[in-house]
Amino acid sequence: MYVYRLTLVPIILAVLVGVNLQIWKNARINYVFIFRFDPRDHLSVSQYIEMTMSLYNITMGSLIIYMYSIITNTFYEYAYLHQYFCLHLSSSTCVSHTNGFMVTADYGCLESF
Repeated sequence: MYVYRLTLVPIILAVLVGVNLQIWKNARINYVFIFRFDPRDHLSVSQYIEMTMSLYNITMGSLIIYMYSIITNTFYEYAYLHQYFCLHLSSSTCVSHTNGFMVTADYGCLESF
């Protein structure tokens, strides 16, 4: 369980930063200027929230697999499955959300906030 505390604290911090950015965007505060982001090349708030929430979902999915294997006494069968699952999906999520690999999509539900 120590591993999950170690990974969830930075992910929850990133989610809270995303919520803060969304509030600043709604209040029309220029967070791009304040944080000195490149105005031509940065993630939008909806892309940032999507990335952090997908990392959160991956970590929580791994935690659920781990807890299920402990509760059902099948831990010996799935001893390292949850760790590889979390590591693989987290790294692929981070790589796919960089600007070099980002495919623009319609974020209609996230843009409406």
